[in-house]
Amino acid sequence: MTLRLSQTKQKMEKHMECYGTIYFENVNEDFKLTNFVKDLAVNNHELGIEGSDVTNNSITSIDFIGGSDTDNCIVSIMSELNAKDIKFVKGYWTGDEEPFIELLWVCKDTGKIDSSAISDGIFEMLSEIECEEEIEDSKELKEAYTKGPKIYFESKYNKWVSGLESQNLDQAKDLLDSVISSSEYMVN
Repeated sequence: MTLRLSQTKQKMEKHMECYGTIYFENVNEDFKLTNFVKDLAVNNHELGIEGSDVTNNSITSIDFIGGSDTDNCIVSIMSELNAKDIKFVKGYWTGDEEPFIELLWVCKDTGKIDSSAISDGIFEMLSEIECEEEIEDSKELKEAYTKGPKIYFESKYNKWVSGLESQNLDQAKDLLDSVISSSEYMVN
């Protein structure tokens, strides 16, 4: 059983605001590459640009705002960057409702976009389980149950954050902390 953020997304209203950030390798601070990403976002996906792009240690970050399809737009832009042979591409998205964050990255082995959901939904499921056999049937539930919210989510986040240490990740970290707090409340 895989708990995808799409389960959380389905609960949300169709017209919610979503926010996202894409981080990509930009060794020479290539304005053409940065403008390519912005152009894709604005003209192909009707996303808004939040603030200004920032390049730190050869990684450029661009923040976006959009509607309920922002996740698909960010994945599409990341795929375009990957098709241009950009070696480092990561991102995340969130909504304006219950705390969650979906971490995104290009898998080096397959070249496909992979993701990890940081949502209290898995701990909500655990709080509703009546017998331990249900936990044993799911690797993901068993891992969450064994580790608890803090270790379970921080291990996912820490894998994703590798390579982004020089970036401002305050918003992502705040979302992570909110999900951990909400999850801990559910299981205590």
